[in-house]
Amino acid sequence: MAPGGFETVIVSDSEVVGSLPNTEYMVCYPHVPMKDAFYTAAPKLKLVQLLSAGYDNVDLEAARRAKVPLSNNGGANAISVAEHALMLMLTVYRKVVWQHGSVSGGRWRGNGPAPRMYELYDKTLGIIGLGTIGKKVARLGRAFGMRVQYFDIARLSEDEADALGVLDAYGVQTAHLVGLSMGGGIAQDIALRCPDRVESLTLICTSPAVPGDPGSPALPPPAEHIQALFAAPPPDPDWSDREAVIQWFLNTEKAFAGSIPADDNRIRAIAGQAYDRTTNMAASQNHWRLGGEVLDADPAPRSLAEITAPALILHGTEDPLFPYPHGEALAARIPDARLVPLEGGGHQMPAPEVWDTVITEILRHTSSDRRLRG
Repeated sequence: MAPGGFETVIVSDSEVVGSLPNTEYMVCYPHVPMKDAFYTAAPKLKLVQLLSAGYDNVDLEAARRAKVPLSNNGGANAISVAEHALMLMLTVYRKVVWQHGSVSGGRWRGNGPAPRMYELYDKTLGIIGLGTIGKKVARLGRAFGMRVQYFDIARLSEDEADALGVLDAYGVQTAHLVGLSMGGGIAQDIALRCPDRVESLTLICTSPAVPGDPGSPALPPPAEHIQALFAAPPPDPDWSDREAVIQWFLNTEKAFAGSIPADDNRIRAIAGQAYDRTTNMAASQNHWRLGGEVLDADPAPRSLAEITAPALILHGTEDPLFPYPHGEALAARIPDARLVPLEGGGHQMPAPEVWDTVITEILRHTSSDRRLRG
C-alpha cells in the first residue's frame, strides 16, 4: 500500500517505543501515548495520522511543541453511526426487543394483541448539530419519508438550503455547481459548508463571497453608470403589462452588458418566455433584496483557501458590476482555480459570442476524464 521508496512496518502497542527512532510517518489510534517523550524519541517524525475522527486523549500541545503535524480521520465511522441511529429509531418504533423476546420465548401469537407500533414515514426527525454524522442521518431520514428539522451553530442560508434541497429531492448526493453573479456567491458558500456535495465549482461573473486576508488589495467598485443605477433605480414596470416588463428586462440587460451588444430580439424572446411561464414576475426582484444573507448566517471566519472542489472562473473582461479583477481575486484565493476571460463579456448570462469558450471550458472542467482537464 505504501508508495515506492517507503517501508511499512506494522508494530504492536508494546513495540511502538522501540520503533520510534527511525519512524517518519505514523498511523495509529489515539490510545498510543504521545507526550513530549514520545516526540523526543522520534526525531525523524514528520506526521502522525490518526485513524479516529476526533482528537480525544491526544496531547495536542505536545504535538505543537514538537512541530509535528497531527491529522484526524474526518468522517471515520460516520456512515456506521448514522445507520445505527436509524436502526435504534426503528428498534423503538417497531418494538423489536419485545418482538424478539416473544419469539425467542415461544410466545409468538401471530396477529394477536401487541404493543402499539409506529412508522418513521411522515414523522419529524430533529437533529442537533448538522455535522458529518448529522447530515448523513438527515439524508437517511429523508429516504424514509421523514420531515427533517435541525439546529446548528452554522446554519445554511435559505438559498443554500433550497439548492441542496433540489439535489435531495432527486436523490443526488453530489453535483457540479455552476453559479452566476449572486448564484456564484451561494455556490462558494455551499463549497465551504458542504464540500462533500460538490464535485466541481464553476463561477461566472461573480466576486469573492468571503473577505480576503488583511492586506489584500481592494477590489474595484462597479462602473459609474451601475452605481448611478443603484442610487436612482428606475421605477418598476406594470408587472401585468407583458410588453412593459419585456422592455424593462431589455433595458436592464443593456445596462449590464459589455462591448458584446445585447441582442434585442434574443432578449425579448427570453423575457417573453419567462413572463409567460411565471405567475409572479415581481418576485424576480427578490434577488436584490437578499443582500448579504448568504454568508451572514455563519459568524465563523472562513477563507476561500478552504475550498477543495476544482474551480473554474469564467469572467467577462468588461463586467461593469464586478470588474475583471474580481475574477482574478477568485482565481488567486481558491486553490488551483483556473481563470478564463470572456472577451467583451459584461455582467450577464454568457452571450452567444462566447458560447464556444464557455461550453468547451465547462465540459472540460466537469469531465470525469482527467486528461481533458489538462
